[in-house]
Amino acid sequence: MSKNSKHKGRSWAGLLLLTVLCIVPVSPTETLGADLFTVDVVIGQGTAYMDSHVRGFSRAEDVMRFAESGPLNAIFPTYDDSLAVVGDINFRGLDMRAQFEKDSTVLHFQVESLNIDKSFMGATRDDSVDEFVDFLEKDGASILDRIQKELARVSPVDPIAGNPNSLQSTLLNSAFNDGGFATDRTTLHDPGGTHGTTNLIGLQINGGSFKAGGFRGTSLTAPLKYTLKLDRWPGTKLTFKLPLTYVDIEGADVYSVAPGAGLTVPIMQNWAVTASLAYGLTGSYDAASVGQIIGGSMTSKYNLAEHLPVGNLGLSKRTKIVLGNMIGRYQTLKLSIGDYSFNPDIRNTAFKNGVMFSHPLGLKIFGDHNLEVDASYAHTYLAGTDLYLNHFHELSLSVGSPIDFLGFLTDKLSLGVTYTFGRDYDSVTGNLGYTF
Repeated sequence: MSKNSKHKGRSWAGLLLLTVLCIVPVSPTETLGADLFTVDVVIGQGTAYMDSHVRGFSRAEDVMRFAESGPLNAIFPTYDDSLAVVGDINFRGLDMRAQFEKDSTVLHFQVESLNIDKSFMGATRDDSVDEFVDFLEKDGASILDRIQKELARVSPVDPIAGNPNSLQSTLLNSAFNDGGFATDRTTLHDPGGTHGTTNLIGLQINGGSFKAGGFRGTSLTAPLKYTLKLDRWPGTKLTFKLPLTYVDIEGADVYSVAPGAGLTVPIMQNWAVTASLAYGLTGSYDAASVGQIIGGSMTSKYNLAEHLPVGNLGLSKRTKIVLGNMIGRYQTLKLSIGDYSFNPDIRNTAFKNGVMFSHPLGLKIFGDHNLEVDASYAHTYLAGTDLYLNHFHELSLSVGSPIDFLGFLTDKLSLGVTYTFGRDYDSVTGNLGYTF
């Protein structure tokens, strides 16, 4: 290759990488989002002291204590405990109501969509609020189970299930990406591959922003994994993974961890299947959500390019057209914390299908290594428990290449972007992956 052509190759490679970097910060959430919790309060209805105010909160306990004297006095200087109070609460998308009748200390709590109607009577209104919060934290397991299941159906940002940022989606996406769209050289036939039988350590960072309903947020995931080659059975590999996720939803912090393992077995030279098991735990004090999910899946990866005349089409013999198909089953488990336990009983069968096109660009980067581009589309459908999003779509684009780093030849360094969209939901996520 001439000096000019090498320079041209580097320029094109740099342009592609710059394009991806420019796409990542473009967020569909440039407009202001909504508060995670809101309450529309009316005091003294039907009297000369009638007043109203809408207030937002980022912590669940704060909105549940809105009817205490302190918060109400801060909003309404004329408030006293003889006035009627009605608070219509939007709890992450679920409508609730808490109210005091005139001259009463009895707090009424209602969730109309679930036929929940509970009353709490203390010596004072503040005591009644304390009894209400204590009930939810200690004795309201059955009610919270129903509320949590309903939140997965009506809330666009539930941490457990129902949207692409939830724990359930983390589990199924991890299984599909490793078994259906894996691009490392331990998977399938790779003409010209230089080190297709080595064990691999995968480090990746995914970061992006999303808009879900009227809410917005950011997410950060580190899907760590280790792939072990099984010498006794050529092409067979065992993958251990540990996705760590942090999500910020309108100022509320959500954390999750999802360890899992997958066994990949080649059926033919261009076809492999992966059986995966995974467990996930998520929790958020701010969002008043904690839960655990267990799941298993079977994923198929089939390289259709082996049966196509790619040479006649002007494509490289290293071009791949991969069909990825997955079926999985995911359900919540009973979670006990001290004297408190609950299980929202969310059960879903997941179907994820997609196609990926992988092609060397004929450009050199990091020395004498080919730059490759991967473009893919995938669709996820969840049957079973009714969710806010029972299906959504993903479009991904990435570029990558093996590189020499500190004397080691990595399997792949990749940089990409993913756009996920569904009913009243969209997100842009950038990812940087390093496999060695």
